[in-house]
Amino acid sequence: SGASGQPTGLTITSGIDSRVGSSFALSDAAAMLRVSEGYAADDSIMWVCGVAAAEDLRTRVKLATYGNGNLLNDDGRMLGKPLIVSRSVSDQVLICMPWSELWYATWGGLEVGVDPFTNFRDGKVTLRFVQSVDFAVARAASVAAVRHGRHVLGLCADVGRCQR
Repeated sequence: SGASGQPTGLTITSGIDSRVGSSFALSDAAAMLRVSEGYAADDSIMWVCGVAAAEDLRTRVKLATYGNGNLLNDDGRMLGKPLIVSRSVSDQVLICMPWSELWYATWGGLEVGVDPFTNFRDGKVTLRFVQSVDFAVARAASVAAVRHGRHVLGLCADVGRCQR
C-alpha cells in the first residue's frame, strides 16, 4: 500500500500506465506494448502474468472476425514478446515492461542464522538466510499494467465461479 514505509509493489507504483477493467482486447495489449517500446534500448520487454490470466489469454482470439490465433501463442509469446507465467504474480495482474528498467539493490551480505536448539530432540538444525534487497523502476512511465479487483482480462481468480 505504501503506507508507513510498506513497499508499494510494481502495479501501484506512481507514474505507471495503469489500466483497470474486466475486459481485455487486442487494442489494450497493443497500447500496453506501445508504452514499453518507447523506453527499451534492448530486448528486455516481456509480459508477466498469473496462471489464470494466462489461461484466459490462451483462449482469447486476437482478431475474432478473422480467427488469426490467440493473444498468447503456444510458443509463450504475446504480440511478439515473451510472456512469463508465474504463481508469484496475482491472477488479477498482467504487466508489460522492459525488465532492464527494474533496478535491484542489496544491502550488506547474506546473513546466515543457525539454530541447533529448537529441534534438538529430532536431531535437526534450522538454518535461516536473510538478504536485504529493494527494487525500483528506473522509469515508471515504461511500465504498463492491467488489474481489476476480482477480474483481469474478464477472468476472475476463481475460475470455477467466473462469469464471462
